[in-house]
Amino acid sequence: METVQLPPQAGQTVARAHGIFGPRLIGASLYGSATLCGLRPDSDLDILLTLDGRVGEGERRALTRTLLTLSVPPGTPGRRPLEVTVVDRNILLEDVFPPAYEYQFGEWLRPDIERGNLPQPAADPDLALLFWQARSHSLPLFGEPAERLIPPVPFSRVRQAIYGALPSLLDNLEGDERNVLLTLARMWYTLSTGGLGSKDQAAEWAAARLPEPFSAPLLLAARAYRGEAADHWETEGTKALAEVLQKEIRNC
Repeated sequence: METVQLPPQAGQTVARAHGIFGPRLIGASLYGSATLCGLRPDSDLDILLTLDGRVGEGERRALTRTLLTLSVPPGTPGRRPLEVTVVDRNILLEDVFPPAYEYQFGEWLRPDIERGNLPQPAADPDLALLFWQARSHSLPLFGEPAERLIPPVPFSRVRQAIYGALPSLLDNLEGDERNVLLTLARMWYTLSTGGLGSKDQAAEWAAARLPEPFSAPLLLAARAYRGEAADHWETEGTKALAEVLQKEIRNC
């Protein structure tokens, strides 16, 4: 794991969460790009909060007010978007699929939240991927580390989560081309190698296994993700590349 320079927002988020949940907050971990490959220009700060118990309605409102203040849209100079997921340790121990969170905040939810809709508990197959990543590549910010709080995640559930996420991911291709293509490349990489790579690393791995018409756009997406290039996407070519990546994922 790379040495992580903690942005102030990480510590501020945990301090505010501790003020809201008190001793029921038993763990807070930083995961994602910050601990896997280093923060890229548009990377979120991904924080997992583990509670001993559920999130009450007053706590839900207080945490939402806090995160609306601490988080910023992508590209804001000097600060980063936050993605904060809150789970109940007791529910995790029940070992069901799909797992459920108590609360999740991300900048993509801001418009809905500002219309008065608070994030609610939900079962989400993607949580299996989050837990798998947090157990292997995370940094404790408070309390117990993630690998002690989260039960082991069988790779069969990682596979389930990836296949389950494909339809909604592909539905978001138009307008979010770079992120969708990089995520597809990382899915293929994970299913093929059993390992976890950054989005740009996975894109370079995938590009080396694809013919020229498809490798160049993936390499461009990786460079743009690192802030090394500007990317513009042509609809038909992007759809064709997404179909090729989807086929490789299903072949795994």
